[in-house]
Amino acid sequence: MNRISDNYPGSLTCLVLALPALALFWVSRKGQHNSRTTVLNGPPRSNFFVGVKMDLLGASDPGPLYENWAIQYGHTYQIPAILGCNEIVIGDPKAISQLCRGDTSVYVRASAARFYISQFFGRGLVWAEGAEHTRQRKSLAPAFAIDAVRESMNIFYDSIFKVKSAWDELLETSTIEDGAIIDAEKWLDNIGLAGFSHDFGCLRGNKSQVKIAFDAFGLMSRSITVGLLFAVGTVFPVIFKLPLEHNRVYKNLKSSLSAIADTLIEKVNSESQSGMKDKSIIGMLGDYHWVVVDWILIELARNLNVQNKLRSEILQFGSDIPTLDQLAKLPYLDAVVCEVLRLHPPQTEIVRTATEDNILPLSKPIESQSGELIDHLFIGKGMVVHIPLSHINTAERLWGEDAKKFVPTRWLGDGIAGTRAAAIQGFRHLLTFSDGTRACLGRNFAIAEIKAVVSVLVRHYTFAMIDGPETKIGSYRAILERPKVAGHQDAKVPLVIKPVV
Repeated sequence: MNRISDNYPGSLTCLVLALPALALFWVSRKGQHNSRTTVLNGPPRSNFFVGVKMDLLGASDPGPLYENWAIQYGHTYQIPAILGCNEIVIGDPKAISQLCRGDTSVYVRASAARFYISQFFGRGLVWAEGAEHTRQRKSLAPAFAIDAVRESMNIFYDSIFKVKSAWDELLETSTIEDGAIIDAEKWLDNIGLAGFSHDFGCLRGNKSQVKIAFDAFGLMSRSITVGLLFAVGTVFPVIFKLPLEHNRVYKNLKSSLSAIADTLIEKVNSESQSGMKDKSIIGMLGDYHWVVVDWILIELARNLNVQNKLRSEILQFGSDIPTLDQLAKLPYLDAVVCEVLRLHPPQTEIVRTATEDNILPLSKPIESQSGELIDHLFIGKGMVVHIPLSHINTAERLWGEDAKKFVPTRWLGDGIAGTRAAAIQGFRHLLTFSDGTRACLGRNFAIAEIKAVVSVLVRHYTFAMIDGPETKIGSYRAILERPKVAGHQDAKVPLVIKPVV
C-alpha cells in the first residue's frame, strides 16, 4: 500500500473551502471554556484558522518547539489552536500527576482519538472512559499480571531465536567481510504478536494479514494535510465520515485489524478459557516495542562503550537463557532500556479534554498573562490539555545538563533521586507508559519482551553504524514514529552486524 502523502488536492480544497463556514459556526457556539480557563502566556497565533498546529505538524520533531516555548513562556503555557481556541501545555510534575492519577472521568481522550480507536478496535479498554474503563481494566488485569508475563518468556525467546537463525543465514551468504548489513526493524517487525502465542510466518517468507496491516498502520505518513484534517476533526468529528482518501485508508485497515483481532482472541480463548473479547488489546500489544528495540540497537551502535559494557553483563549467563527474574536483576540492561524509553518515547505526547471544570495544582508558581503569580490552574470544561512527553523527557530543568544525551548510568544508584525528574510519578519517573489508571496495561509484557530480545541479540552480535557512530538519526513522522537516517526519506536505519567471537 502506498504511503499517504501531501498529494490530497481534493481533500485539501474541500477543507479550505469549508473552513470559513466551520469558523463562523464554531465562533457562534464555541462555549465558554476559554473564558473560564486561566489565561496564560504563550506563542502568538501563526495561522488564523489552525493556530500553531501547522508548525507542530510540519516539524520533523515537535519536541524542540515545545522546548523553545517553555523557555520563553515557562513550563506551563497556552498555545493557539483551531478556530480561535487555545489549548494548555503542561510541564509541571504536580499538575501532570493530578491529571493522570485523578478521576479518569474528568480528563478523557479527545473525541477524534476515541473515534479512531472505536473504528479500529471497537469500544474496548483503550476507548473506554470513567467507570466503564475501570470495569474493563479490572477484568483484563489478570491476563497482563507478572505471572502471565513469566509464562510468556519462552514465546518471546522462541520468536527472537527465529530472527537469529535468519540473521545467521544472512551472515553466511554476505559479501561483507565477517558481517552483514541489515535493517533491524524490518526483522523485528516480522516476529509477530508474541504475547498472543501466534506465529505469523513472516520469517519463513509468508505475507500475513497482520504484517500488511501493521506496516500500513505504522508507516502511513502523517502528512501536514492528514494532520490538519485530524486537528480540525478534534472539533468537528464529522470530517472523519467524509469520503476522503485517508478515511478510506483507515477503513481498509479497520477491516484487516478486526479480522486479525478475531483470530488472535479466538486462539487465546481456546488456550486459556479467558473469555477475552476486547479487540483494543491488539493496540496495546502492537509493534511499538519493536520501535523501542530498534532505537536500543541504534544507540548501542552509536555508543560502543555502552554496547560492550552491556554485553559483558549479559554474558555472565554463558549459554543459559536468562529467566524473567534474572533479567530483572541486570541493572545495566535496565538502565539502557529506561534511557531509550526516555529519549525515544513511541508516544510523543498525551492529549486530554476536560469534561468538567477542574483545578490543577502547580508545584511552582507561574505568571499568568495578566502578570499575577498563580499556584494552580483553573481548567474549564472542554479545554484541551497537552503533556509533551518528548520535551518533558529531555528537559534540562528536570534531568540535568546532559538531558539530551544518551547516558544510561543516570539510572544506576540514586542518580534520578538527585534530579527534579524524581517528582514525576510515572513508571521509573517516565510518562512513556502514561500514569495512573490510564497507564499502559501491557507495560510488563513490553518491558520483558524488550529485555529478552536485547539480551539475545547483544549476546550474539555486535552492532555498528554504516557511516560511523556520528551518523545523525532523525524521526520518521508517522502514526508510530520510527527512526531514520537524517536526510533520508524511508523509515529505516541499516546497521552492520557481526557475530560475537
